[in-house]
Amino acid sequence: MQIVRESIFSSAIRSFFNTLLAMLGILIAVFIVIAIFITLGRPYTTPSDAIEMEILPDAQGNTELLAESHPIILRLDITGVIGEEDHMSSESIQSYLNAAKRGIFKNRVKAIMLYISSPGGSATESDLVYNTLKRFKEKTNIPIYAFTPDICASGGYYIACAADKIFAAPIAIVGSCGVKFGPNFNFYEFLKTHGIMAKTFADGKNKDKLPLFEPWDNSDTKEPAYQDILDTLVVVYDRFVDIVNDARSSHGLTTDRLKNIYGASVYAGTKAKELGYIDEISLTYEDTLKNLAASASLETYQVIRLSRRPSAISSLISGQLSLWTNKTKSLLLGLPVGGRFENKPLYYYDNNR
Repeated sequence: MQIVRESIFSSAIRSFFNTLLAMLGILIAVFIVIAIFITLGRPYTTPSDAIEMEILPDAQGNTELLAESHPIILRLDITGVIGEEDHMSSESIQSYLNAAKRGIFKNRVKAIMLYISSPGGSATESDLVYNTLKRFKEKTNIPIYAFTPDICASGGYYIACAADKIFAAPIAIVGSCGVKFGPNFNFYEFLKTHGIMAKTFADGKNKDKLPLFEPWDNSDTKEPAYQDILDTLVVVYDRFVDIVNDARSSHGLTTDRLKNIYGASVYAGTKAKELGYIDEISLTYEDTLKNLAASASLETYQVIRLSRRPSAISSLISGQLSLWTNKTKSLLLGLPVGGRFENKPLYYYDNNR
């Protein structure tokens, strides 16, 4: 039998690290328990209670807090994939606009700046955000400008059409007026080759219209089982084109040109201005802000950005978990966005393809 001798120093080091790891484990467990109690024990809050305010620089770079008598330009960030995160949902945008009509903001919001850096996303959420902004403008009659430094495509551009004017950087990506559904996969031929059979049991005509493991109904002699999806996409696409036509036809961006010439193409800012997608080329966000302030006849103003305050437990658990699952699906299936967009029409420009 071999006897392993260990020095007192090595034994002390090993004991130290064992104790340290045990203490870290205890601290993590205590932190999780405290977070759970804080979340569950938090009293009822209204949506406005969960909103945080941030003071942003004006066109001259000033960030000092002004008196409550000064007007406000409310900045709404349309960043990332629309509908993928809570801050990019119609509910969040509505909560910001509701907060802008109450408390210290009441009667002070004189203009809205849409800061757009988005490839689009959920068709439904894009439409809801657009309508939310249009209703707010109709009630308040304040100017709304949009600025994009890099990408304003598909659903992002859909939302930009709610603005009075659209500004873009010279090399920003603008456009992609189209809709898509998918990707959808079918492994029938692969399973058949390897002698594997699958059967899905469903009740209701065309309930299982795009099965993974059974042949799709692609017959040219009859209406396919997924015809309702195709019909829905036509409605969603026509809605997009109508919105753009209403906002930009005076600039030459008509339904006919969108459908028969430009389609879902994207253009650099300079070309986008030439075709009528945007109003002005703006080298900086500050230039757009200056133009917006002038349109609202504002000399001094406070630029405010509102954001949602996440709960401790949601930040700790759901954030990292959803990030991991979304990245896994993207790598394995080639999905450009999170799982919540599966089987939904998208106003989404996939700039990775």
